Amino acid sequence: MTELKELGPQGKRAEGLLREFASALEQTMDSVIICNKDGVITYVNPAFELHTGYTKQEAIGKTPRILKSGKQDQSFYEELWKTILAGRFFRAVFTNRKKNGVPYFEERTISPLKDSQGNITAFVSVGRDISERRREEEKFRALVEGAPDAIVGVNRDGR
Repeated sequence: MTELKELGPQGKRAEGLLREFASALEQTMDSVIICNKDGVITYVNPAFELHTGYTKQEAIGKTPRILKSGKQDQSFYEELWKTILAGRFFRAVFTNRKKNGVPYFEERTISPLKDSQGNITAFVSVGRDISERRREEEKFRALVEGAPDAIVGVNRDGR
């Protein structure tokens, strides 16, 4: 960062932006994982630690397989890797497992990071725990499926 200061006002502005970006990663409530191009974790934010139970020290140097629950089949992961290695983002709901073994649902987007020549250098993955939403959807589904009479939805206009 001292090199940026030496660039004068532009360097100070760039340094300020870098601090802001770092702060955003650290303070967002969405789980953030950065992996190198081989899929090895190089960074996790505090939300990752909170949601998964893994500390930064436990996660860095491992792969996201530490979260694997076994609920997705091999073809799911093959499609994931095929997509991100082609330079496209991958979005899905994962059934993951916390450090304590408890499964959870996570909506996650994985995006390749590219250098100025367009080469993939890393991957960033942003996710949010949607377990509560899934539980509520399951309750609603059970209610609808178990209803003895038809349930009809109408809007405020009666349509």
